Amino acid sequence: MLVFAKSTRERFCKNRYIFCFLLIFIACILLYALLIKYIVIIPSSDDGKFPILIKHFSLFSWVDFRYHHWSGRIFAEAATYIFYSLPLFYWKIVSIALYATTSIFSFLYYKLVISKKSLKQDCFFLSLFMIIPLFIHTAVLFQGQFWIAGAMNYYWMIACGFAGFYPIVSLSLKNRLPSWPLLFFCIPMLIISTSNEQVGFSLIVLSIVSFIYYIRHYKNIKFVKKDSKKLILLTILIVLIFISFLFQITAPGNRIRYVSELHSWLPTMYTVPVLSRIDYSIRWFLDASINHTGIIFPIIWTSFSILLYKKMTTENKKNWLNFTLISLFLLSTFVSLGRGSSVFSFFLNFHSEWGLHISEIAHLILVPWLIMLILTVLFPIILYKRSTYNKDHTEKYGYLLSLMISLGLANIAAMILSPTFYASGWRIILVPSYLFIIAIVILIRTILNKISIPSIIWLVFYGLAAQYYIFIMFNLYKGFESFQVFI
Repeated sequence: MLVFAKSTRERFCKNRYIFCFLLIFIACILLYALLIKYIVIIPSSDDGKFPILIKHFSLFSWVDFRYHHWSGRIFAEAATYIFYSLPLFYWKIVSIALYATTSIFSFLYYKLVISKKSLKQDCFFLSLFMIIPLFIHTAVLFQGQFWIAGAMNYYWMIACGFAGFYPIVSLSLKNRLPSWPLLFFCIPMLIISTSNEQVGFSLIVLSIVSFIYYIRHYKNIKFVKKDSKKLILLTILIVLIFISFLFQITAPGNRIRYVSELHSWLPTMYTVPVLSRIDYSIRWFLDASINHTGIIFPIIWTSFSILLYKKMTTENKKNWLNFTLISLFLLSTFVSLGRGSSVFSFFLNFHSEWGLHISEIAHLILVPWLIMLILTVLFPIILYKRSTYNKDHTEKYGYLLSLMISLGLANIAAMILSPTFYASGWRIILVPSYLFIIAIVILIRTILNKISIPSIIWLVFYGLAAQYYIFIMFNLYKGFESFQVFI
């Protein structure tokens, strides 16, 4: 009787877990589908040009032409041909499917780290993975995820990268091989994802780090036949990323495109003095990093403040340096959230226009923000250093946080090498934004492990997400009227 009761209770708990999981997942998918429903073709953008251009080509001749005369983004160009040849409905279905894919694999990554089942925590993190993209800057989100041409070149590649990179992380962290059906699904996604330069560059860096971690972490393992196969597979996957990425960036069309866009968009890029070019580039980089990442950095800085304060109270180290760091993070958060206000306009105006000369006082504003970004990259390593506060070997999370933040900033900084970093709009910040989101998830997980968060905080968080959702839906419903100026 007791065995039967125990078995019944276990089945009930399992069914309750699955029910709650599916309820959150389906609800978020339906809400996202509602946003996608309002997306329309914008005739004044590439949406109006590509349907006319592709009429003169077959699929393979189009990809070949673009590869040799414009872009090495083979799979993005193939998607452009296919989905501009079909009704918009099919593009919407794929976008929703890739949103679901990104959410599922984000949760799978989470379960690699947290294997223990917890209904409350697992449901929270699933909902977090599915709603946190709403906090990306609106212009970035619209151009890179909700614009038809932009999504095929940016968001779709990000989603493929999330799925494709999973076997590498599984092997590196757990020395565990995913199931063969999952592996056969992930490998093509991994290759496809390199059709975006930023995604490909990020995957190469992360794959090198994963390989080094695997070798160091499992150096004492006696490599029996089974483990040797895992190492070979890991090596093959990383080599695939390198080959796919090299094939993309060495396309003859990239050179032709670079020269064409240099003359069209920024003819003075190499004629201005070197110091002036550095000055203009730094100002654009700060404007992109501080003003066009939504509320991502304020969330990161606030999380730093919470964790540092908790560390101070745990270790009883209430010194002036810790208070200064907390003050800097909170002040930066406050000023950054005040963008658009005349009160803070002076501190957030980086005069990012090319060729614009600014005063020495205006230059002084750049220094504290550069220091803050450097501090943001380095601080996690200090925060997660093993101590009485961190007894659970979480130093690796500090390094991972620094890696994700620095990789995101490196993706932004790399854009100054392209003559289109002004003309491309803000969709180029989408890949860095998703890297920063990974950092936020790690921080939130740490906070939940250290601190009991009052329910009112979560209500505020979900309320803010609902506000962003309504704002995005309202703008999509208007037919991108407020968005067209960005394209």
